[in-house]
Amino acid sequence: MNMSKSVTTIPQGSTPQAYGGGSAGGLETGHEIVCSARKRVAASWQAAGLRPAVNIMSVDVALGLPFNIASYALLTHLYAKAAGLEAVGLTMNLSHIHIYEQHLDAMESVVGRLPYAQPTLRIDGPINPLLAGLRFEQFSLENYHYHPEVKMDMVVT
Repeated sequence: MNMSKSVTTIPQGSTPQAYGGGSAGGLETGHEIVCSARKRVAASWQAAGLRPAVNIMSVDVALGLPFNIASYALLTHLYAKAAGLEAVGLTMNLSHIHIYEQHLDAMESVVGRLPYAQPTLRIDGPINPLLAGLRFEQFSLENYHYHPEVKMDMVVT
């Protein structure tokens, strides 16, 4: 059985909500999450698992990108678990990528670091497809190691 599905993009400026029809393991097929007019998410799934694609039209590499990666990775795992699928990947299409001059020295120190092994995200209990009723106690990161913090000021333009 071919379980491959893909969705069309919700128009920019839509309100943050989920859209879709049909079902895949309890989660409606074709779900998209719109986080703002500048970010759009399209999801596709196959028998192998869930692999969303995120389009972000403006990216602050130093402060915004790490948050975006962590946020969309968590959403991928949440929706995959709600649908009874594996989270198999995340594609991020980035445009207008920028590093502010004030962050250059800090970013040089970050780029020089060796990465640690990836941690494992553990989510206990069932997940509602609308992500309602989530509790902090349901989540843990196993084998999470991190480097010392690097301070950077938020740049407002």
